[in-house]
Amino acid sequence: MPMMMMMMMMMMMMIRARLLMMLMMMMMMMRSMMMMMMMMIMMMTMVLAVMAMMMVNSYNDKDEDVGSQDIDDDGKDQSGENDGDDDR
Repeated sequence: MPMMMMMMMMMMMMIRARLLMMLMMMMMMMRSMMMMMMMMIMMMTMVLAVMAMMMVNSYNDKDEDVGSQDIDDDGKDQSGENDGDDDR
């Protein structure tokens, strides 16, 4: 169970320095090479997953920005028409 708790803590902490500290703690705890290799593979997969999440988030943000710009343009056009009506 403590192992699962440590893994959950690593998943929650995105700061690389703390992740490295946790990894060092795990290496100190585990003497067997198999467990160390397993931990290294899991860490690599976690880093790749975080990178993928960052990439997807950046792409989604770009899409949202483009959509908001289109909406802003429409809003400006409507506001211009409303201003004209008010002037009349």
